[in-house]
Amino acid sequence: MKKILNQKDKPTAIFAASDTMAVGAASCAMQRGFKIPDDFSLVGFDGIELAEYFYPPITTVKQPRYEMGTKGMQTLIKLLNGEEAPKNIILNYEIIERKSCKEMGGI
Repeated sequence: MKKILNQKDKPTAIFAASDTMAVGAASCAMQRGFKIPDDFSLVGFDGIELAEYFYPPITTVKQPRYEMGTKGMQTLIKLLNGEEAPKNIILNYEIIERKSCKEMGGI
């Protein structure tokens, strides 16, 4: 995040690989005087509670963690039993919009 904030041309939005990383990125930015979402929008990935209670609350891509665990265990059991298991499983997700993203008007 420090490298990003030191760039001459700063991004208008940042997508972090996890909500925890988004909180760290936001903290770093705010310590350096940046305001979220005024200076850039921020999105995390996971859907953990911390993102909801951070200020500003962080927009996130919420993963179906329980279903991921269930599908993972079903796949593991199939593999252990010598059965064919799916190589790819696609699950639904949810984008939870919060205050860390600004409106882009007209887009």
